[in-house]
Amino acid sequence: MTAAATVLAITTSCAEGTSDDSNATTAAEPPELRSALDDAVRQGIPGVQVVITQDGRHRAVTSGAADTASGRAFALDDRIRIASNTKSFVATVMLQLVGEGKVELDAPVERYLPGFVHGNGYDGHRITVRNLLQHTAGLADYIEPEKMAKSAGNLHRQPFDAATLVGEVLATKPPLAEPGERMIYTNAGYLLAGLVIEKVTGRPVGTEITTRIIQPLELASTYYPEPGETALRGPHAHGYLVIDGQRTDATELDPYGIGGADGAIVSTGADLNRFFTALLGGRLLAPHLLEEMQRTVPADALQPGAQAGLGLMRIPVSCGTAVWGHGGATLGFATRGGVTADGVAATVTANLLPQPTEAATAMKAAFDAAVCPPESIPPQLARNLDEIVRQGIPGTQVVFTAAGRDRQVAAGVADTASGRPFALDDRVRVGSNTKTFVATVVLQLVNEGKIELDAPVERYLPGTLQGNGFDGNRSTVRQLLQHTAGLPDYADEELLENFDTVRTQQLEAADLVRTVLAKKPPLFEPGTGWQYSNTGYLLAGMLIEKITGQSVGAEIARRIVEPLGLNSTYYPQDGETIIRGPHAHGYRDANGTFVDATDMNTSWAGAAGALVSTAADLNRFFIALLDGRLLPPHLLAEMKHTVAGPPDSRMQYGLGLMRRQVSCGKEAWGHGGDLEGFTTRSVVTPDGRAVHLTVNLLTMEDQPRAAIDAAFDTAVCSQ
Repeated sequence: MTAAATVLAITTSCAEGTSDDSNATTAAEPPELRSALDDAVRQGIPGVQVVITQDGRHRAVTSGAADTASGRAFALDDRIRIASNTKSFVATVMLQLVGEGKVELDAPVERYLPGFVHGNGYDGHRITVRNLLQHTAGLADYIEPEKMAKSAGNLHRQPFDAATLVGEVLATKPPLAEPGERMIYTNAGYLLAGLVIEKVTGRPVGTEITTRIIQPLELASTYYPEPGETALRGPHAHGYLVIDGQRTDATELDPYGIGGADGAIVSTGADLNRFFTALLGGRLLAPHLLEEMQRTVPADALQPGAQAGLGLMRIPVSCGTAVWGHGGATLGFATRGGVTADGVAATVTANLLPQPTEAATAMKAAFDAAVCPPESIPPQLARNLDEIVRQGIPGTQVVFTAAGRDRQVAAGVADTASGRPFALDDRVRVGSNTKTFVATVVLQLVNEGKIELDAPVERYLPGTLQGNGFDGNRSTVRQLLQHTAGLPDYADEELLENFDTVRTQQLEAADLVRTVLAKKPPLFEPGTGWQYSNTGYLLAGMLIEKITGQSVGAEIARRIVEPLGLNSTYYPQDGETIIRGPHAHGYRDANGTFVDATDMNTSWAGAAGALVSTAADLNRFFIALLDGRLLPPHLLAEMKHTVAGPPDSRMQYGLGLMRRQVSCGKEAWGHGGDLEGFTTRSVVTPDGRAVHLTVNLLTMEDQPRAAIDAAFDTAVCSQ
């Protein structure tokens, strides 16, 4: 990928490749927006752009490439196909005609298109104009994915005639519901709406949109294509789709091949923002007609909590508010635009469709970040983080994740040499958070019938847990995962005393287990007590490898990291000592001097603590785990079946998962990890919000640990 394809920058109209626009501006870039756009590109979208408009001024934040051939980034004046955002223009024209007395909203379609909606269960006398605009007519859709793919592969050109297409769908597909019964999104209704406009005005729908909206608002980059027009006029982004596994340029797609009044318009993010701002600001419709447009019905099938008006959607966003706008998806482009209650407009564009699920999630997060005001930092949390630094720790970071958005609060430095602070994409060694990944893989194998939770370890690792008082026939898989097997810890004082040697060696889990079992007896009878032991997780990793024939790292990657798109998470290869990519540095305190402890061979930690990740990735993992995306309900329930942890603690332990209680009374599920150089803690609260804390020094001193506890407590309670 070219440098231009990887850059993420705020662009203005004065940037190279854009036109001069005195209404363009620069502003601070929200870190959540940067993270979401970057993530969308990592998930396979060639390029993305968010245009934010406030008080008539535009700013564009972009990532990736608008044109993969040249590698250039999106420009503020790049035209794109805005697809179903066209519906808002069409509905506006229809409501203007209502205001002029030429159309009645609740009049039957039969009045305007006599005999057209008839037969095969359809009756134009029972379907109203309002039904067409609100997707409540029960009409089947004329668009089918197979036909779209065929059109795209056939030189992007298919003849289009709205009347013919609607006639075909009404003749071949029965109604999906009774008129007015419920909202079912269908493009056919807007083709009919376009035909109504043309019948009433005697002019093409594109002409009416131009004279009533585009020209009055001076949307200079917006137009309704002429019949058969295939190229995008003027400066434009390229749109792409995947055909037979190959990314294909779909820019010169005849919009009449798959859309007319339901999705043909070409525009820019800035023009679309101007349109929605003018519409919601009352410049296009009288107040009573705008009120009609905003009368909604549930549209949860499109997005949970969404509401459908007349060509206008009320879309909930993660900060608890909602925007009014629309979205659009056509081969090559996906857009979402809207305006907040305080007048901030945003349009997000991606130049690939269809999109991978993870990419679509990132696009939603980008839109939310664009329209949600920056969340304030709880003052007490800022004080807590400052106290951690005052206690002699180089730097600390808290990352909150909710509804796909990440928000960071940091203090101190991630690297003492450069003095730079923590960044959202800084990888760290996450230590014992690895255990939750390992336990998840074991439980997935349980679900597949390859392991039994209450089977003896001897069944899977014969002879491994024997001698010196140990008996693999009496210790179960569940006990390994819950620290109730009575196993001594191999990561003991002797290992730590020789750590400068250990950190450079390639060690095998079987050897570490064999050594500790030979020199230390059981701590208690299996199942009769609880004692945290890394040894049990080395055994769990060995069990995974025995059952699957693959390394534990490979299974974690295949089953968790790759499906969830945790692109900054990995299990180190044998002999690997550095942290790949952007990362914080971890330190140890050598008599008051920070010594860099970042580089090490973590084979000694293995399945008990070797993973590298970021705070945001860990938050996504724990959210996915606890919302049921990785385990079926009965196994997630097993994972959350706990026993008491250490005395005088507010922690209970399940299967690789901790339940913590914080001072405000909240309970949260997660884990934590201590490894030389780093201390990390991760939890998810009952409402699905995740919190992760990192410090880049491992300390066992009481005062710094108390400061870390206080900061984490504040962070969780603030959610």
